[in-house]
Amino acid sequence: MSTPKSNLQNRIVAILLLLSLAPAVYVLAQRHKTEQAYRTVQLVVDYTEVKQLSGAVGKPVSQILNEFKLSGVSGVAVQEETLADLLDSGQAVLIPRQPIQTDEETIPPVETEIWVTSREVESRLLNQFNKLGYIQIESKPDDSSEAESRDNAPQPAQSVSTYGLYLHRASDRQSYVLTIDIASARNLPMGIDPRAIKDAQEAEMPIVARILNYPGVNTKAIDTIMAELKEIGVSTVIFGQEQVLGFRGLVKSTANAMKHSGLTYGSVEFAKQKGDAKLSQLLDANLIRVHSVPAAEMATLDKMTAIERYTRAARERNIRMCYLRLFDTASDNPVKVNAEYISRITVGLNSAGFKIGTAAPINTKTVPLYILPLLGVSVALGLVFLLTCVIRPAWYYTVMITMILCVAMAVAALGGVMAQKALALLAAIIFPVAAVIRAGSNTPAEPKTIGYWSSGARAFVRLVCATAITAAGGAIVAALLSERQFMIRVDQFAGVKLAHVAPMALGLLVFAGGIAWSSGSLSEQCQKLRDNLRKLASEPVLVWQTVAVLFVIVLLGVAVARSGNDSGVGVSAFELKMRALLDKILFVRPRTKEFLIGHPILFLGIAAAIAGRRKWAAPLIIFGAIGQISVLNTFCHIHTPIAMSLIRVASGLVTGSVIGLVLYAALRPVLVPKAASVSGTSSRNTKKKLETTQDTKAEPEPAAKAKTTAKNKRKTPSR
Repeated sequence: MSTPKSNLQNRIVAILLLLSLAPAVYVLAQRHKTEQAYRTVQLVVDYTEVKQLSGAVGKPVSQILNEFKLSGVSGVAVQEETLADLLDSGQAVLIPRQPIQTDEETIPPVETEIWVTSREVESRLLNQFNKLGYIQIESKPDDSSEAESRDNAPQPAQSVSTYGLYLHRASDRQSYVLTIDIASARNLPMGIDPRAIKDAQEAEMPIVARILNYPGVNTKAIDTIMAELKEIGVSTVIFGQEQVLGFRGLVKSTANAMKHSGLTYGSVEFAKQKGDAKLSQLLDANLIRVHSVPAAEMATLDKMTAIERYTRAARERNIRMCYLRLFDTASDNPVKVNAEYISRITVGLNSAGFKIGTAAPINTKTVPLYILPLLGVSVALGLVFLLTCVIRPAWYYTVMITMILCVAMAVAALGGVMAQKALALLAAIIFPVAAVIRAGSNTPAEPKTIGYWSSGARAFVRLVCATAITAAGGAIVAALLSERQFMIRVDQFAGVKLAHVAPMALGLLVFAGGIAWSSGSLSEQCQKLRDNLRKLASEPVLVWQTVAVLFVIVLLGVAVARSGNDSGVGVSAFELKMRALLDKILFVRPRTKEFLIGHPILFLGIAAAIAGRRKWAAPLIIFGAIGQISVLNTFCHIHTPIAMSLIRVASGLVTGSVIGLVLYAALRPVLVPKAASVSGTSSRNTKKKLETTQDTKAEPEPAAKAKTTAKNKRKTPSR
């Protein structure tokens, strides 16, 4: 049989599109090599938690760190202490200041002095207050020599602190006037505890510094802080609390200081620290992604879930530093129990192909400049492929449109990151729509006879082809965005919500308008679209139809709202358990929108279309498009390794097809009524009997009488 004219243009464009995928495959192959080389994960414990454990069991901190080191820990996170921390620990105390005698009066003791318990803490506070710019010197001379030294020292404008706060120095009986009140001073950072540095060095463990932001920070202070961190051996910085250092006006200064000191920035996913996005953009070449479970959430997790969470973060989201929270603190031997817990995380990571060590930023190359126009051509051919699925213009129009689009998008691809993101969004809309149209095209308009296995096999093949079309678009999107900033999630695919809604809207338009089943000329398809939409608008709407539409809208709304890793829409406890179960059964868990919703429903829609049941097929195919949209969205997660995305798509397709086949067997009596499911022989016999009856009724009355007379004569015996 010759290829129908309606499909010839579309098939030729499909071949060109297939050939144009070569540059995308090349880019993704190079990205896969980079991802395979980037396999070192660092396990970090919190020093404060280890210190608390040390006090509980009576072991030195360095000894516990050495035991955890044998279990796989390769770093200790030390948070910068505040004045409040030193006061709470008793290393500093607040003492009411003695009355001050002036020439005119005696000032009552309404002021406060900060006293310290050791020379080490005294030097530390003096250095920090001076570095932060909150100190002036006031001397109490006892003789003329001290008076001379006072003349040479910087003096405040007044002898009394405006804020009523002083730092006492017992060694020389000097009081330092502080230009800050005690309430604000409590939150000032006082640097990293020297004892923590010593414990980490004794355990030969890298230090991850957790630095705090504070009001009044300046560029000089930031430079000093970063230089001091480098001197004590810090290689990675994670900022504490809700802000990065320098937020809001000096984030760029923080980035410059970290670059100058050779420090790596640890960006904690889902933490949403203020200033993180800007700092990440400035430090994308010196950045690693960190996963941490908040202490409050850690209390609600069971041990196996916590272990799987860290492993999954490294395997699926390019996390290269796991900030571990100790699990069991109430135990007869909490050190041993937590060491075993850490060992299980290490084993899980090793089983997934990772090695434990010191994390480093990813070393990747940008997409070659000469590749970008070729990827733009692929997007253009995808658009032409979609158009020829519905419209069959004259050949010269098709050639002209193809050339114009290819040139335009090839040039647009050279327009920088924003242009690449725009082309990626366009591809994310085009390919799922083309996939579902091809899934239901060239199927019979009237119910026809077809067997279960035959229709099931054909539906499966069409579903696979549709998913392949969508995956081709996903490969183009992934290639366009295979840059460092996307791989570490500093930048992301733009338009996730639109990429979910637009394909559904376009699919609804072409199927409701009846132009998706076969292609035609532009005038024919426009007329058909108008007629079908007008007819649909004049149809009465039943109550069950309204309820069904509202139900579908709610489901789609939830699906769109939950798109993305940090969508803000919670996941039910049941779904979390299902995800955990699938993670255990399958190497990579398929996405729920694909294997449980989209693929099975699209399978049913294709099967109904093959049987000529378009009234059932159209809504099922439209709703089943959510699976194809999810397939393409999988490739938009550039921070997920490309091999993981491919396995996830294949896993979802297989499991979704099996579920679809089972549903088709159960719903076949509804989708394909018995009248359309009778055997071919029975159908032919019925047709022949019907034709015989009609022929007999159509004979003229004289001819019928003549036949009857002749028959009677044959029956009358001769004499």
